[in-house]
Amino acid sequence: MRLTLSVPDYSPEDGLVCEFEDDYRIDVRVEDDLSVCISADKGGLISLAKLMLTLSADNVPDGVHAHLDSLDGLEEGSSELVIEKKRAQ
Repeated sequence: MRLTLSVPDYSPEDGLVCEFEDDYRIDVRVEDDLSVCISADKGGLISLAKLMLTLSADNVPDGVHAHLDSLDGLEEGSSELVIEKKRAQ
């Protein structure tokens, strides 16, 4: 499968832009054994991929992050998900 994505550019002025696909679903939950389960449909998985590809850009500084929760990007009742850029040491 080949998929072509448009990934938002990062700029210090605009910050990190999260572009979600139409009609996507992303659910995050912490299980009893403290494992984290991310469940998403196709649109949700593509949205997360675009967010991570945006964060991977060379001009994105360490510490830039996205907070996703049930008010911003995740299904109702989801645990908060923070995705942060950290360079290899």
